Amino acid sequence: MLEPDVAQIYEPLGETNRDENSPVRLLVLGLIAGGAYYVGALIGFALTFPDDAVSTLWPPNAILLAGLLLTPTRRWCAILLGVFPAHFAVQLQTDVPIPLILSWFMSNSAEALIGAFCVRYFIHGPLKFDSFHHVGIFTTFAVIFSPFVTSFLDAGFVVLNQWRQVDFWEVWKMRFPANVLAALTLVPAIVLWIRNGVASLRRASLLRSIEGGALILGLLSVASLVFTWQSSGPSALPALVYMPLPFLLWAAVRFGPLGSSTCVLILVLLSIWETVHGRGPFISSSPEQNVFFLQLFLIAVSLPLFFLAALLEERRRAEQTRAQAAAILESSNDAIIGCTFDAVITTWNRGAEKLYGYPSEEAVGQPVTMLIPSHRGDVVTQIVEKIKRGSFEGIRITKSGRSIDVSITVSPVIDTSGKMVGLSSIARDITERKRAEEALRESEKRLARTEKFSLVMVTHTDLEGRWLKVPPTLCELLGYTEQELLGRRFNEVTYPDDIDLNLSQRLRLLRGEIKSFDLEKRYLRKNGGIVWVYINVSVVTDATGTPVHCLSYIRD
Repeated sequence: MLEPDVAQIYEPLGETNRDENSPVRLLVLGLIAGGAYYVGALIGFALTFPDDAVSTLWPPNAILLAGLLLTPTRRWCAILLGVFPAHFAVQLQTDVPIPLILSWFMSNSAEALIGAFCVRYFIHGPLKFDSFHHVGIFTTFAVIFSPFVTSFLDAGFVVLNQWRQVDFWEVWKMRFPANVLAALTLVPAIVLWIRNGVASLRRASLLRSIEGGALILGLLSVASLVFTWQSSGPSALPALVYMPLPFLLWAAVRFGPLGSSTCVLILVLLSIWETVHGRGPFISSSPEQNVFFLQLFLIAVSLPLFFLAALLEERRRAEQTRAQAAAILESSNDAIIGCTFDAVITTWNRGAEKLYGYPSEEAVGQPVTMLIPSHRGDVVTQIVEKIKRGSFEGIRITKSGRSIDVSITVSPVIDTSGKMVGLSSIARDITERKRAEEALRESEKRLARTEKFSLVMVTHTDLEGRWLKVPPTLCELLGYTEQELLGRRFNEVTYPDDIDLNLSQRLRLLRGEIKSFDLEKRYLRKNGGIVWVYINVSVVTDATGTPVHCLSYIRD
């Protein structure tokens, strides 16, 4: 499955060049990334406490990381080149010196590159946030490891540039949680909305849309109650900060990773905005402590919610897979039986009911040996050995005691941990086919006996005229043994004056000009005598109409 690309979503107007690496497309991609980075930086400044050096939430790094995760690695340079002037433009509006601006761009880019590279390395394919594995890899490397490492760079650059005379560890403690919170809450929402958001809205039914609207409205109402109307002090109720949790759980259970990431982002932006402006339960301490407590609260709420949404999505997919498998099992005309290694039946579909006559309630829990003739011995050992060979045929006994021929395919049942926990067999009734095969064999035997003593001699020759099959009567007529005639060309024992006519008619037959021909010709006996015969020759073709061999009826 091809990974979606941001550049494929925001195509330039009137663009007809489909080359994904064309300069125009790369320029547009860079402009989009730079514009998003610039807007994210402005939002970060707006979410910064007055006189504070670090924002509570710094979106540019998360936006850059999301852009790298959404695009192929060959386009990362275009994104970085587009982000660089945006970073400069927004930082020049502050009192940050140019060397520190350059240094911060290096650390911001390093954080996004490390996170994106690690996620790409451990997740083969697009990041979907719909499995425990995906969320675990993203959290480990993009949310924790990458910000942890690059926060040392940020703090070191600030100290080296002697900006505001702040302590190294003080900067690190402010920078690390801000980047963790941004990566955790912004990247999933950006990635999922660009990949699936619009399509999800289009697919949503009216009731689903109403439910989503009610969820957003309820979350906004409760979050406003907690972070806008409630103030710190003796009258504050700390327990109110958990009032948004039911709505976040609602989003995770009903709307999956996309819904949970959207609701988390709404809660994060609203809570930080109100706290920065002196409202809500996180304003009773110093600005640094208020920022840290708020960040810790939001991270503690968001992280388990994303894992919960991913696990629920995995469970939904597993239930759908089981439902599809059950539907296939029940609708199949073949008899599908599951059993343990002790030969106890655990699964019995409708096809098995029709074939063997036992209802499911009667068959499940019984030994599979009830279907097998008593003289067959250790059935489990035989089946385990036959797994290596794949399909096999055997005899089974129905409830009425009737013996039937079946074609059986046996395969192991593997659980989610990769352990073999049982056996599954698919059986098909081949009794009629066996009867037809037996009747055909008897017919062929009778035909062979008839040909052996018939006055009409039937021979088979290949396309070059070599005998493939000769009856005893022809051998007796010509005085040769069967071994002497097999593989020998018919024209070697044909009278010389009759060869040309015989070959010309045979050539017309092989070309398809005629369907058969009749001929009176002379054969040379082994003792030198001559015998006249009447011969009818036709061609035998395969399913495509290609000649395979010739069939001759010869009469003395």
